[in-house]
Amino acid sequence: DEASMMAGKILDLLAKTPSLCFVDIYISMHESLGILNKKELEEAIDFLLETDQISKEETTDETTGRNVIQYKLI
Repeated sequence: DEASMMAGKILDLLAKTPSLCFVDIYISMHESLGILNKKELEEAIDFLLETDQISKEETTDETTGRNVIQYKLI
């Protein structure tokens, strides 16, 4: 199913890049899988967070001053 395929792809991405924000993951999903379903991507990320496979960390972007959530493997 698409959600589990996305969850696996997110884990693969984070294994290659230690920290990614939602937009980076979203763009990568579109480029590699042709998927642009934001709701399903959010559900896949929530599943990985709830099952302690990834963590999230809020940081401040030095350029914009905006808060950014970064996802990382646990």
